[in-house]
Amino acid sequence: MRRFLGFCLTAGAGVVLAACTPANAPAQNSALGATGPSAAPVAAVVDLNYGVFAPATVRIRAGQAVEWKWIAPNFPNDVAGKGFHSRVQAKGTYIHLFNRPGVYHYRSDFSHNATGVIYVAP
Repeated sequence: MRRFLGFCLTAGAGVVLAACTPANAPAQNSALGATGPSAAPVAAVVDLNYGVFAPATVRIRAGQAVEWKWIAPNFPNDVAGKGFHSRVQAKGTYIHLFNRPGVYHYRSDFSHNATGVIYVAP
């Protein structure tokens, strides 16, 4: 009986911890190749709201990150550019670290009018 009770307490604690995970935690981080918060400084935040990126143009420096936030509920979308691509999701965030200067065009594969540009200075 004690073993069963210990298992129930352990399993119950796991459920409680899972329920306490913040809903606004970053969903993806392409800079580190893993899920979780970014170690890179987020220099710009872009909202994705019903297939529109706002702001559509951002300027950052090499070594900084851009964070995209899904605003519209239940509106699956993604962010795709040369060298980065989020998963399809309806909520959450996606962070990408830009290490090289350049001009990065991005789009949504689901909303053809959703496009944007990131200018990365040295």
